[in-house]
Amino acid sequence: DVDLCMNIDVQGVKSLRQAAAKDPLLAQRIVTVFVKPENFEELQKRLISRGQDDANEIERRLVTAKEEVRHAKEYDFCITSGSKEEDFAAIRKIWEAEKTRTRC
Repeated sequence: DVDLCMNIDVQGVKSLRQAAAKDPLLAQRIVTVFVKPENFEELQKRLISRGQDDANEIERRLVTAKEEVRHAKEYDFCITSGSKEEDFAAIRKIWEAEKTRTRC
């Protein structure tokens, strides 16, 4: 039994779900987790602190994030992002719970 954890955007999840619609085994096993920002001001601070993007790219990413958050209810789980360690711990708890789920 192999588990795979992927960090993909909303469009990637849509593609994965389309593939799962054609593959019953995948459909049975897929679990989605939406990681949302605490708020968009915090997201903006994080993007700026990384120092990788200019102001236009940060604004584009914020607009994209606001659109993507509207899809959070379509996911199996939704967590509010904290630190990397907190996010990892939350996702690990979901993974552990899913590993013990009975599939009949």
